[in-house]
Amino acid sequence: MPKRESVLTICIFLLLIAGTVSAVPNLDRRLDKGGVGLKLGVFHSTTMYIKSRHADFLEAEYTWKAGFNGGPFFDVRLGRGNFISVAVELHDVQLMNDREKLLDINLGYKTTIFIRHKRLAYRPGFALGYGYISKVGFIEKVNLMTARAFVEMVFLSHPKYSYLVEFSVGMLPTGSGSLYDVSSNPYVMLRGGVVL
Repeated sequence: MPKRESVLTICIFLLLIAGTVSAVPNLDRRLDKGGVGLKLGVFHSTTMYIKSRHADFLEAEYTWKAGFNGGPFFDVRLGRGNFISVAVELHDVQLMNDREKLLDINLGYKTTIFIRHKRLAYRPGFALGYGYISKVGFIEKVNLMTARAFVEMVFLSHPKYSYLVEFSVGMLPTGSGSLYDVSSNPYVMLRGGVVL
């Protein structure tokens, strides 16, 4: 992965962590009790790097085409406005002319840093996870590390549920299978959802 993109990703993580210093003292109870929700959205194309474990095959670049992703998440209250989030997500993976799903089980942290008139909350966070692709193109049974930095905008428009919009930057820092090592450049995601 190019050095500039690695540095950019690390800076985003650090900024999100630094934002927790300004946590909001007065929170709507809907945002301070945790909950369950669902996110669905799209991600932008990126470059996937595939390297054979055999010395006669150098690293090659392939385009991971834009697609859909999403899944359920569970927020567990860690403290005032702070949550541990567990998510199970499926990402559409299309390399060359083959298509498969990447299973991503991740564990993250999110905090509430701003509420405007108790109607809109911003919740930045980050997540690390385990990903798995059974087979796509010529690679198969690959175990991956997934990483994501995100900001959720939660709209408190209803007493029993809330809508949210998420902007995030994700990547596959490392991954390996029986024959190939896999990683990716960062990719951008835009998703919408609901939290109960």
